[in-house]
Amino acid sequence: MQTESTKIDEDGLRKAVGVKLWNKITVKKVDKAKLTATIADGEISPELASGFLTVQKNKPYIRYTEGQKKENEDTEDE
Repeated sequence: MQTESTKIDEDGLRKAVGVKLWNKITVKKVDKAKLTATIADGEISPELASGFLTVQKNKPYIRYTEGQKKENEDTEDE
């Protein structure tokens, strides 16, 4: 498996959106939910925001689960 995360260029975004919107989307750091909502509301364009967002892949790992049965497996015939 491999997951990914989004990095935000906070300094660049703060300069681009100004103090009023910056305060709306931050709580000492960028609040990703507030940023997403502000983009959805049209106050910040996705094009502007995308210039400050980077998707970063996390380190790959293997997940092993023991003893769980898959939903599509048939039960034993009685």
